[in-house]
Amino acid sequence: MKFKSAVFAFFALFAGITLLVNAATIFANNQSPPHDHGPRGLTGPGRGSSGAGKGGKGDKDVPDVPGGLGGASSGAFTGGRVVGGVGGVGSKVPTIESQGYTRLPNTDPERKGLTDDWMKPYVNGIENGWKELKVEVADTKRLIVNYAIHPQGQSYVTRLVENPRKTAAGVPIPEKMTYRDMIFDNYRAETGNSQLKTIGTDTIMNTDAANAIKAALAIRGKTFEQENVVVFTRGEQGWDELVSNNPFAQGPLKMIEEHSAEMGNAYIKSFTVISKGHPADPEFHMVTEIGRN
Repeated sequence: MKFKSAVFAFFALFAGITLLVNAATIFANNQSPPHDHGPRGLTGPGRGSSGAGKGGKGDKDVPDVPGGLGGASSGAFTGGRVVGGVGGVGSKVPTIESQGYTRLPNTDPERKGLTDDWMKPYVNGIENGWKELKVEVADTKRLIVNYAIHPQGQSYVTRLVENPRKTAAGVPIPEKMTYRDMIFDNYRAETGNSQLKTIGTDTIMNTDAANAIKAALAIRGKTFEQENVVVFTRGEQGWDELVSNNPFAQGPLKMIEEHSAEMGNAYIKSFTVISKGHPADPEFHMVTEIGRN
């Protein structure tokens, strides 16, 4: 089920116009950790309700674009330097509060009673474990992101990331914190640890990400016009196409590159693409699975 959504900035987790922009910049300079893992084949959820359908949606969903979360000089998912307010002994990741943000329950009526069928395989089938939350700028109450956490399933889902503010001349105004660091701190604040296992992105419609997904599916003989659940692992056909210029892949890779030790020797185990088979209005979800060495 899809809902009309507010304008997104890209997942930035993640410049067009609409959104914003070149997803490549968003997670630029990304490098992958040196792990190789064999293919898992095709697995995952069957078709059902897709949930709210807001995370990283639209040509307008760019967290990590210049001027998005992280800003032109840093990129939301890709860069950004933050000082002070580091959360926890030895942690390199600041708290959102130290950067001028606040975390609140998300009481959006669109979320009431909804479940995410596409995430069920990753949360042990526990449908009612999701906690809906949002991050706002503390002093202005400006919305930054809507997200959900499933503590028992060790899962996080990005639902919506708002567009960045702009100057009168239309130049995006940088945020103080990268979205990937927000994910880390949001999960840590809710669970008390950094043992995140899955990161879901709800209803991807960003042009760069969608094109990467279509190219990766084609390499595997699949199409977005069909219902598919396809798992991509490093070194397997389609991995390079999926990761290239796709902020929803590059962002998690960058997060692990920066915080693998703090996350328990974490690495990216796989990316799973879930296409819902609506040719006139393609609907994609993406799930990042995190393993430990």
